[in-house]
Formats: sequence, C-alpha cells, structure tokens
Amino acid sequence: MKYHRQKSIFSLENLFLTTLILEPLLFFVLADRNTFGFNINISRILQVVVIISLAIKFLIFRSQIVVSNQVLKLASGYILYTSYMIGLTVIGVFTAIYGKSPYNLLPPRVIVEVIISIYYFVYFSILPMYFFRSHASRLKVMWVIKSTFIIFLFLGFLDLFLFRFGLPSIPRHIGDVEVGFRFHSIAGEPRDAAIFLIFCLSSMYLFKIYDASFKISNTLVLSSITALILTV
Repeated sequence: MKYHRQKSIFSLENLFLTTLILEPLLFFVLADRNTFGFNINISRILQVVVIISLAIKFLIFRSQIVVSNQVLKLASGYILYTSYMIGLTVIGVFTAIYGKSPYNLLPPRVIVEVIISIYYFVYFSILPMYFFRSHASRLKVMWVIKSTFIIFLFLGFLDLFLFRFGLPSIPRHIGDVEVGFRFHSIAGEPRDAAIFLIFCLSSMYLFKIYDASFKISNTLVLSSITALILTV
C-alpha cells in the first residue's frame, strides 16, 4: 500500500479524520454525560470546528453540494430506521410507558437520544463520503487507522508493564483513576478497548479486500488477540 502525504497537515480533511480517530478513544474524555447529558471529549470539540468550517464553506462561500446515489441509498435506510424508532416512541407515549404524568409523557432524554442518533449518522456515515471520495484519501484513512492501532497496542502493553511494577499507569480518562491489570490502553474501560480492538482488526481485513497490497502482519494479529484476552 503506497500512501503519499500530499495535503497540508492542517487541512479540513485531516482534521475530520482526527475526530474520527479520537472519538472511540475515551481516555480523552474531559467531562462525562452527568455534566452535560453527553460526554465532552477532545474529538467532539474538534467536531464543532469541522461543522463550523463546513458551514462557512457552504453557506458563505457557496460551495456546491453534490448528493450521490450512494448517499441517498444509505440515507433512505436510516430514515426508515429512524421513523420506526420515532413511531415506537409515540406508541410508548400513548401507552403510558414513560409514566402517566403529563411531564413524563416524553422525557427530554428521549428527544436528546433521537437528535444524537441523527447527528451520529450524518457525521460518521455521510460526511466520510464527502471527505474521502478519492482513492488517495481512502489509502490515507487506512494508513492512519493502522498506525493508530499499532500505537494503541503499544501503549496498552506499556500500561500493563507499568502497573505490574507499581509505576504510574494510564488512567481511564484524563485525570481519572487507574483501571488495574487489564488491557485498556487509551480506550477508557477494558470493555471499550475490546470493542476498539475488534473494530480495528476487522478494519484491517476490510482494507485488505479494498487494496490487495495492504499488509497485516502475524505479529499484529497475535498482539490483538492477546490484548483482547487481557481485557477480560
């Protein structure tokens, strides 16, 4: 796999990719959902920058918006799912599943969850189609995810080594408590690390299908399986 870094490191595309990479790495959580109703982390702060930049680009500079058939196909499935979800919510209101009090008919959290779901779909499913349209940009995504995965594994095993010898180790979140002798690296809880491990390892094989030159070493696979076992 050949990837040539041609764009500036400060491009909006690279900033967007950074938000995708940091989103599941819960070490970077700055405030939990008990404070604002949802987690605040470095990724989401950068997401605000990306959204504002896109708004300026399309609303002020009048850049053309092109909606592909692939986007429409993906959106139609999500609209069907969301309509089903909202329909169930309405049924729940009329069957008093949320309580009989008028104030409990539609708890604010239900509305917030629907808004979060729509935001996640647009940001993590639609926008990648806009930013990573070229073959070169997709190769960059593959290279960045693989590099991040290797660093993630290294930090995770380093954390176990430090904890084993009584040295300061990686906390669950920034300024939070240590987890103990379980693999978690910078993903937060060990259960979060397990999901990230499976996601990255699965992505490696998807990348292999997309680009036959993409390399997956046996060391990477064995390290991933070992780390996954150590999350238990």
